[in-house]
Amino acid sequence: MGCVQSSRGHPSGVRGPDIHMRLPLSVRLYVGVVAVAWCAVFGTAAFAAGLARSPIVVVPVLALGFGVWVGTRILRLSLAAEGDELMIRNQSSTRRLRRDQIQGFQIAGSRTPIPIGRTVQALLNDGTVVVLDVLARPHLLPSSKRRLSQQLDQLAEWLAA
Repeated sequence: MGCVQSSRGHPSGVRGPDIHMRLPLSVRLYVGVVAVAWCAVFGTAAFAAGLARSPIVVVPVLALGFGVWVGTRILRLSLAAEGDELMIRNQSSTRRLRRDQIQGFQIAGSRTPIPIGRTVQALLNDGTVVVLDVLARPHLLPSSKRRLSQQLDQLAEWLAA
C-alpha cells in the first residue's frame, strides 16, 4: 500500500521519505475483472447492434465508454509524496500540492459509497479539505483502523520533514 523509499535526488540527502500509495492489489484485480466483463458484455452488444444496423447501438456504446472511464479512474487512484510535492489522484480529479500549502492530515468520513467508510483528508492552509480517495476503507475492523492510522502517520512524517 504505502512503501517508503529513499531520499534520492535531494541535494543534502536529508528529508522525509517518499511515499507511494495505491489501492490494494486484491481491489485492483477485482476492479480489473469487473471492467473487462463489463466491456465484454457491452462491446458484444454494440457489435451485434452494429451488425443489425440498429439505431439502439448508441446505448451499448455509451455504456462501454462509461465502463472504461469508471474502471480507469478507479484503477488510477493513487497518492505520491515526492520531495516537496503531494500528488493526489482521486476518482474525479488530480491535484498537486506543495508541502507548504498543507496544514495537516486527519482521519474523517469518506465521500465514496463504502459503508461506514473513513479516509484521510489533507487540510490546506486556505481552509479547504482534500479527500484522499485511495485511502478510503470500511472502518469496521481493527486492522482497517490500524492501517489507516499507519498511513496517517506516514503522511504526517512526510509533512514534518
